[in-house]
Amino acid sequence: MAGDEVLIRKDGERLILEPVRPARTLAEVIEWLQQQPPLDEDFPDIDELPHSPVEL
Repeated sequence: MAGDEVLIRKDGERLILEPVRPARTLAEVIEWLQQQPPLDEDFPDIDELPHSPVEL
């Protein structure tokens, strides 16, 4: 198995071992994003923003 760590989870009667993927750094994420093709979609305009705080 690649790497030094694994995740172990149970699925019914089976134990599943999966390699732990290292977390990406911000620089790696930015590099990946820069390699992606541009979006061909137009985003809708926002006609009116809320005038007061919105409770979520």
